[in-house]
Amino acid sequence: WQRLMLTEYGADANIEHQTEILGDALNWTSPFYPETFQTKTHEYQWSIIAQHPYIIASYLWNMFDFAVPTSKRGSVDARNMKGMMTFDRRIKKDSYFWYKANWSKEPVLYLTQRRNAVREKKETSITVYSNIGTPKVYLNGKELTGVRKGYTDVHYIFDKVVLDDGKNVLKASLLHQGKEYTDEIEWNYNGECNREADFLEHKKVGNSIKKEIIIITDNIKLGLKYEDF
Repeated sequence: WQRLMLTEYGADANIEHQTEILGDALNWTSPFYPETFQTKTHEYQWSIIAQHPYIIASYLWNMFDFAVPTSKRGSVDARNMKGMMTFDRRIKKDSYFWYKANWSKEPVLYLTQRRNAVREKKETSITVYSNIGTPKVYLNGKELTGVRKGYTDVHYIFDKVVLDDGKNVLKASLLHQGKEYTDEIEWNYNGECNREADFLEHKKVGNSIKKEIIIITDNIKLGLKYEDF
């Protein structure tokens, strides 16, 4: 069979952009680059690569967000956000822990979407990366059931989880080789919403205000008063 090399794969993620409503694909011309899209892209892409031994090499793009002077995407100028870590190297995105769970021998137990804390749907799903076995997951102290495997052996998903109104505390735990591993995050649900739509509307309003300020500033420079218009 033919041997292939995959020279670049990945997706952008602005960690300030979060949503659980992804649709079929990211609009690359949009100013909204949700982290969840990058995560789902890597989950699927690596699972395919791992299943096909004729892909003899693959190159994940990229370890860190990096500067691109001509870029103007995802609401950040001069930035490519395909990194698994932020430009300042301070924050590891969910995709980082996906590969750590799949590739590393170091124990990993990680709840995804910790930055996607404002939830859009009351019924949602919970994803855990664990390379030390099947995790137990608790929602506000109540153990969840119905876990299933995702794309790889470290990928665990709890479907049709119904959130409480207000604060929701998620905790994953697992006993491995006599040591207890835990991870905990907090979500909030305050009614159905669409964060991408809210973001785009806010940006639209912000751009309109910015244009007005520019017009007023230019008029002041010309010696004109706002009342003249």
